[in-house]
Amino acid sequence: MQCCIHPMMTDRDGTLWIEGQIVTEQSRPPAEALQAHGPDGPIGDPLALPAFEYRRWTFRYDGRELEGVPNAPAVVWTIH
Repeated sequence: MQCCIHPMMTDRDGTLWIEGQIVTEQSRPPAEALQAHGPDGPIGDPLALPAFEYRRWTFRYDGRELEGVPNAPAVVWTIH
């Protein structure tokens, strides 16, 4: 059972892309990916999304480390 709605996009050729994951022996944890879909189902292999290493900003309050720093840098990607 799925818990979430996966984002979908269409390209200029009308191909539907659905966000998902690639699970292989090399990708532990699973890698984020986009899968092209046509009228008859998935088309070809999934397209792995680039992974970027960065340190997410956090702050400490009362001895606890908290996340969600307003206006902190974040990784954002788009398909084009």
